[in-house]
Amino acid sequence: MVSSLDGRYLITAGGSDYSVFLWKVQPEAIEASIALGGDTLRPYLELIEGGPGGEFYDEIRNYFYYAQLRSQGEETTRQRKIEGTVPISQVPNLMRALGFYPTEHDIRDLISELEQSHPGGVDLPTLIRVYVNHRPVFGISKADVRRAFETIAKSGRGELSVEDLFQVLQDEGEQMSSEEIQQCFQHLVGSDGGKAISLNQKIGPTDFAEKILGFEDYSQTTAEIETIQ
Repeated sequence: MVSSLDGRYLITAGGSDYSVFLWKVQPEAIEASIALGGDTLRPYLELIEGGPGGEFYDEIRNYFYYAQLRSQGEETTRQRKIEGTVPISQVPNLMRALGFYPTEHDIRDLISELEQSHPGGVDLPTLIRVYVNHRPVFGISKADVRRAFETIAKSGRGELSVEDLFQVLQDEGEQMSSEEIQQCFQHLVGSDGGKAISLNQKIGPTDFAEKILGFEDYSQTTAEIETIQ
């Protein structure tokens, strides 16, 4: 999506439909909405789950302060210096901790944006604004996991071997190295994850969602989806 030089039009390009649209826009309407929302943090807080007094806000704040400690070393005995900001390098991990998983391309764009606007570090209000502005409208669901397995699996049941899964992760999209995959699995299933999972073992979307990603109530959600269909 790009805008015309005079700001009166937006040009959008589709994906598989090969469509390009030209939209006439009224920036004044957006500017009026911005003015009504104010320049404080309040409008952003209202857009997160539970609002400013909710559990999710407390979770954001806790992760933010932990990131400050982590950036100075978790096991140091020296006196901490809490300045109210976290290094930009910590922001991608904070986004992931909050349930938003940007691609490596997204991370590069995000860091580039912050390096220009907040070169000295990111404070809590800025972190909340970044999260609200960059998070997807809908997160990754269990139905997404199932569709992904159906797309890449050779069997009609949506199952594939762990070896095939590793191969797809190394060859498709933003490729991962074998070491990166092993490290991710160790974090997800424990330090002995590589030993506990056989390369010939078949894995389906339910096991992947529940046992590896840690999604809950997968069976119930799948049943609901199948009922709707």
